[in-house]
Amino acid sequence: HTSPVFLALTAENGEVLEAPADDQSQVNTWILGGGSSHDFGRWFNTEDVALLSAGSDRHVHYTDAPGDIVGALDPEDVLIFCTNQGLAAPVRRAIEEHLDAGGALLALHAGTWFNWSDWPALHGSILGAGARGHEPLRVFEVRVEDTDHAAMEGVPGSFRLSDELYRAEAPAEAVGFQVLARGFSEHTSDSFPVAWEPEVESGRVLVITLGHDGGAHEHAAFRAMLTSGIRWLEQAR
Repeated sequence: HTSPVFLALTAENGEVLEAPADDQSQVNTWILGGGSSHDFGRWFNTEDVALLSAGSDRHVHYTDAPGDIVGALDPEDVLIFCTNQGLAAPVRRAIEEHLDAGGALLALHAGTWFNWSDWPALHGSILGAGARGHEPLRVFEVRVEDTDHAAMEGVPGSFRLSDELYRAEAPAEAVGFQVLARGFSEHTSDSFPVAWEPEVESGRVLVITLGHDGGAHEHAAFRAMLTSGIRWLEQAR
């Protein structure tokens, strides 16, 4: 796990004390963020960590250093993959091995982009689809297509939010997937899946393409989708 982080405290006599280190061995939900074009620190770290930690015994840890997850993921952990930065081969192997061992993965927004040409397995055998483009940041409608799926529990049947509607596409010979929710452009006739469950051979995977900024992360429907999605992934433990 990552190096411990210490919090400086001041005693009444002015002496600086060190609080106990955050025990990363207790982490069971990892958020791998970082990269370009997004405020990862505000939305995927501060906002999502607080949301997923509230009212639960979940230990959520955000990192923008991909190497932190190598050797740190346990099969009972959930990995939220929302980065768009370069990933070394050991990081890619760690994610594949995590799923092979029965672990869970949520690919979120930037993590669904076709960023890694040297890692075709991500969109082929793991996610089943991804995006190479999106509509401008603006309001569109989302409709839940599988209201019985546990990952959509508490999510309104339809809602509007300001976000980037990712133009999801499936590469040739990719695994199939079950569409859970679809986004409908209010400016064109286009619609694209925004949440789906890939038919993976091992582990459990959920894909959510929403989440560019506060238009999503502060939206009640997105927050419900994220929390219900994590709860569903945790059932794989």
